Amino acid sequence: MKDPIGKKLFGAMVGVALLASAGAASADEASGTIQSIDAAKRTITLDSGKNFKLDPAVTLANLRMGTKVTVSYEAKGGQNIATKVVAASAAGGMGSNPPAGNTGPAMREAPGTNK
Repeated sequence: MKDPIGKKLFGAMVGVALLASAGAASADEASGTIQSIDAAKRTITLDSGKNFKLDPAVTLANLRMGTKVTVSYEAKGGQNIATKVVAASAAGGMGSNPPAGNTGPAMREAPGTNK
């Protein structure tokens, strides 16, 4: 006896897995220093020479030339569309040191305890 429903279900599962992996493969990240900003075109260029067109959801006002950033982007229509731009200090401190006095066990103690 054949199982056409099982084959259809398996085929659908494979199709969903392929679509999910294709979507994940199109997103990428790049890190570098902002070398130029074109506010009129809503583009930025990193020191690597890579250009990004900013998605409407990305705020241009907080970006400055010389800032180290990590850009999350998708390649669409021959352009790199930046979906998120995070300054290095906001991205987990890439290369930065913690402020003086903010190290050691005292930072993990509850407020008001003097141990």
